[in-house]
Amino acid sequence: MTTLSPDAIRQSLLEFFSSLGAYEIATMADLKIKVMLVDDWYTPIAKEEILTLARCNLLLSQPAAAKTQLADRDDSAMQLKSEANALYRHGTYACTAAPVPPAVAIVISQNHALNLFIEQDDQGKNTTWCIDASTPKLPITSDPAQAARMLKKPPVKLIYM
Repeated sequence: MTTLSPDAIRQSLLEFFSSLGAYEIATMADLKIKVMLVDDWYTPIAKEEILTLARCNLLLSQPAAAKTQLADRDDSAMQLKSEANALYRHGTYACTAAPVPPAVAIVISQNHALNLFIEQDDQGKNTTWCIDASTPKLPITSDPAQAARMLKKPPVKLIYM
């Protein structure tokens, strides 16, 4: 597994979002306006790692629980990103991981927030995934059209990684 440069991250995000016109990320210029990459390099993260962290998310509400602003979508997305960073930081301290943050982002649309992450297979091919950590069923997809439905209302306002 290799590290991902900001350019590789941007290219993966552009490939993912460019087919979703209403989400207003059709060109690299659009992407650069909406994406905030705060680190120099990123590490791909496995789908199973994200799912494990999401299942343990302390903000994950029960199916019949009332929705409140105390633990809503954006909070769940921030929590999952924080947990992924903590996992990789712990691995760095234990000398089992490179000191590079995982490629996990928060995607904020007009009225919803999800996590996006980049996984890499054994051949070095990157796959962009979206997961809704605020929903007990933890819907996850690598299909841009399904991700658009999960984001609910366009456009994408911000992608923070």
